[in-house]
Amino acid sequence: MIRVQVFLAIILTCLGLVLGIGAESRAAAKGRAGTFLITTSTNSLGSGWVLNPDGLALTAAHVVGGAQTFQATFADGDVREGVVIAMDRATDLALLRIDPAPVLHPLPLAQTALMGTRVIAMGAPGGRLGTVTRGQITSLNARPTDQISVGLIQHTAPLAQGSSGGPLLKGQGEVVGVNIGILTQDDRQGSSPSPIGYAVPIDQVCQAILRMQASERRSPTPLPWAQREKSAQG
Repeated sequence: MIRVQVFLAIILTCLGLVLGIGAESRAAAKGRAGTFLITTSTNSLGSGWVLNPDGLALTAAHVVGGAQTFQATFADGDVREGVVIAMDRATDLALLRIDPAPVLHPLPLAQTALMGTRVIAMGAPGGRLGTVTRGQITSLNARPTDQISVGLIQHTAPLAQGSSGGPLLKGQGEVVGVNIGILTQDDRQGSSPSPIGYAVPIDQVCQAILRMQASERRSPTPLPWAQREKSAQG
């Protein structure tokens, strides 16, 4: 009887692992479709992701810097124009708009994140589109720098230059945060060899989006593709 119970426990554990791997694979596929490489006129590289089908998108403010326009390149080779709408310095986030035609694939937003949650970081480190790394959340209120005024998610999914602005996903591909930085052993005291990634948590992301949308309503940004379409119709 004991052997049977042990055998069943092993089977259930293996089944759980298989299902977990399958869920992560689906989340990664969803993330790749909605994440893009950002290239500015100053050759700055970073990552961004789609918020809605109308072309609203998000990245880290330090990725776009002072640029007003950029190029968005998706993993399938699709390249689109983009403009910077507004920035939120408190969270180091920037609101973007990209050409919405043809169809875009927005990423769903999670409601919250929990300690120990397994996560997937999507982005384009070094310009490598569709890169996926895995880890888990180790803190929900990290404050590694005084340049960001909100508590950050700390996680172990490896990041590199170019990862900033990309989404941090959980479960079925829901965004729990936006990656904005990394600390390595050289950046901090201690002997831990593993780099530490940081992301703005989704509740702070949503608040920042509302602030930036209010700024956009006060001072709308001209959209090159919309102006061309209007000229063609006229």
